[in-house]
Amino acid sequence: MPIPANVIKVERSGRVTWNGVELRTLHGFENNIDTYLAQVTDMTPQPDTSLDFDDGAPCSSIIRIRQLMVKHLQCEVHRRCLQGPAT
Repeated sequence: MPIPANVIKVERSGRVTWNGVELRTLHGFENNIDTYLAQVTDMTPQPDTSLDFDDGAPCSSIIRIRQLMVKHLQCEVHRRCLQGPAT
């Protein structure tokens, strides 16, 4: 059975989605991403998490999501972080 994967996408418009669902809050997307990534670390097996973004997507959003991924997923250690479209 394949390990499931999560996809965080940043669109050119600034819209951020988690597995295709838009993350809209009064405080931005960060709280939701932070919560979701914390939950991912408790899963067994831990799924891959991919960051995908459109050309021209806001760099500040991409950088912040990368920071949260590194914080929660320990990307260098567990190698469960990906960049680019999930295939």
